Amino acid sequence: MLIRSAAVLCALILCVGLFADTILADSPPYMLGGRVMVPMRAIFQWLGAEVDYDTSTGLITARRGETCVKLKVGAQQAVVNGRRVELDSPAESRSGRTCVPLRFIAQALGAAVDWNDASGTVTLQWGGRTGTLKVAQAPGSGSVSGHVTVRSTSAAGRSVKLVEASLAGIRVKVGLAQGRVARTESLAGIAARYQATAAINGCFFDAYTSNPLKNPHHTLVSGGRLLHKGNVGTLLGFRPGGAWKMGRVQLKIEGALDGRWTWPDNWYAYWVNRYPESPNTVTIFTRDWGQSTGLTDGLQAAVSGGVIRKVATGEQSIPADGFVVYFRGSQKSVGDGFRVGRRCEYRVVRQDGADMGFWREANEVIGCGPRLLADGRIAVDPASEGFSSDKILSASSSRSMVGVTRDGRLLLATSSGTVRQMADVMKALGAWDAMNLDGGASSGLWVQGRYLTTPGRQIGNALLIVP
Repeated sequence: MLIRSAAVLCALILCVGLFADTILADSPPYMLGGRVMVPMRAIFQWLGAEVDYDTSTGLITARRGETCVKLKVGAQQAVVNGRRVELDSPAESRSGRTCVPLRFIAQALGAAVDWNDASGTVTLQWGGRTGTLKVAQAPGSGSVSGHVTVRSTSAAGRSVKLVEASLAGIRVKVGLAQGRVARTESLAGIAARYQATAAINGCFFDAYTSNPLKNPHHTLVSGGRLLHKGNVGTLLGFRPGGAWKMGRVQLKIEGALDGRWTWPDNWYAYWVNRYPESPNTVTIFTRDWGQSTGLTDGLQAAVSGGVIRKVATGEQSIPADGFVVYFRGSQKSVGDGFRVGRRCEYRVVRQDGADMGFWREANEVIGCGPRLLADGRIAVDPASEGFSSDKILSASSSRSMVGVTRDGRLLLATSSGTVRQMADVMKALGAWDAMNLDGGASSGLWVQGRYLTTPGRQIGNALLIVP
């Protein structure tokens, strides 16, 4: 459908309004990615241009005299008299209005533009006239605190919601739904639980199982405690003071009885805080799982204060100062040496035998993936990280991403597209290292009591910015 401005001019004068030297719009101008966006008919009318808008294609065509400007909703390029021009912010639809980048349109049609930061006012000069626009802050845009900013922007041709913060001035925390592993809760609920300033959904989890306990798929660490151990994907870790690292690190769990880490007193576990999905397993449960294991089968050894206090079949309470080791199926024999009174401990090491290095002191770690950027370069290789689902390998979907710039600014972003396209997005946003998070209906971004991107379901964990 093609709409011509002349047909609606009278209505526009009533609802848009041009009074003296002030340009008023029924939908206020706003900031987007550092650029002023304005309802297209207000600016084109003031500049004396005739505008056609093809609603079926999103193509906007403005003409005045010999000047012709064409731009398309969502496109990063415009055409001025046949010449292609890159846009910092594309035209977009918001609240039923089509909005265009003010400075580009004004300058393309020969107007001078001046921005007054103190008053938030744009002044236009054209044809002997002077017009002013008062710019409102876009919903969800601007400074949240001294170290955290929020904006809606465009990167690599895709619309993005972005939270940006200096790691030197914030604390990052991994938050759990209901404060426990394998539970679910709204992203807003998790954020409120930890009194977060901002939150983005975390790693993949068993979203589609009918079991109320929905295992995460990746490694999670908070407060220096291993909450869950996964085998797939990339890790992003943080130390106090802003140090960070991203890498493909696979972990394993080694145990010892009476301080001896070799046979016959060594033992191992496959998992930490994971509902058993195999008939044969060894799993450690800590208080991050709950007050008890909730499992009625298997051999279970309760360890408190570094000493085995009870060994029995069936559900066990989890000591506040210890853990329970759960042996099931063919793996019960791993627990043959577990006897009341023996000292018991475990440690987390790298599968490849390398020193833990940074990861030993990382107090907050979230695993997910695949990795998008490594040292500023595209590094998408899902299969090498253990991913096999088409949702990750090739499908387009809602996406959440986390990245860090070279100078230590944390980027939390939501967009849509393929994983490979998200690598382009994060690179365009300035990330040095970046990885994919859970997406689809899990994708969500929350800031100070409001959603920028609303998840379509409850989730298992989140990455938080906390005071």
